[in-house]
Amino acid sequence: MPNRHHPFYRYVALGDSLTAGIGSDLFSPDFVDRYAGKASALLQKRVIIDKFARSGATSGEILASLDIPVICETLKASDIVTLTAGGNDLIDAAELFLIDQNEDRLFNALESAIITIKKIMERIHDLHHPKHNRYIMRILNLYNPFPNIPQAEPWLQKFNSHLNEYARYPHIEVADIYGAFNGKQRELLRGIHPNDQGYEVMAEVVHRLGYAPLI
Repeated sequence: MPNRHHPFYRYVALGDSLTAGIGSDLFSPDFVDRYAGKASALLQKRVIIDKFARSGATSGEILASLDIPVICETLKASDIVTLTAGGNDLIDAAELFLIDQNEDRLFNALESAIITIKKIMERIHDLHHPKHNRYIMRILNLYNPFPNIPQAEPWLQKFNSHLNEYARYPHIEVADIYGAFNGKQRELLRGIHPNDQGYEVMAEVVHRLGYAPLI
C-alpha cells in the first residue's frame, strides 16, 4: 500500500505505443522513463517502474489486461499510475473512415473508448484498498496525429472533453497533451508517434500536475 515511509514509490505505466515508447531513439529514455525521473527528483525517493504496454493496443484490450493476475497485483501496490489509451481506437476508426467516409465509425469509436476508459479507472480504483488508497492516476489525453484529416479534429475535441470530466474523481488528473502538441506536430512527432522531444514534452506536462496526495 502507498506509504510515505517506504524507501520507494511504485509506478505502473499502462497503455499503448505511447507508453511503450514507440518513436523514441534507440537507447533514449521514453515517456515513462522521463516521467519517473522527474517524479523521483521531486519526491526525493526511488521510483520503481512496472510497464504494461503494447503498441497497437486499444482501450478495450487495455481493460482486458487488468484481468491478468500479475497486472492486478502490481496495481494493488501502485502509488503512481499513468494511462495512455484511445489513440488506437481513433486510428482503427480513421482507417475504415478513409475507405467508406462513414463518420459514424469515428463517433461510435469515440463513445466506446470513453466508456472503456471509465471502466479502466474504476477497475484500478477498486484494486486499491479503500482504507489505503493514497495513489495518483494520470490519464493523458490525445494529440492530433492526423492534422490532414479534418474529421479527426472534432473527434479529438469531443474525446478530450469527455476525458476532462474524469478529473473530478479523487486521485485522477488529466494531462493536456493535445494542447502541448497542437500546432507543433512537425517538431514533436515522428510519423504519428512522438519523437524524443515529444516524449519529453509529455513527461513535463504530466509532471506539472503534481503528486498530491503522495506528498
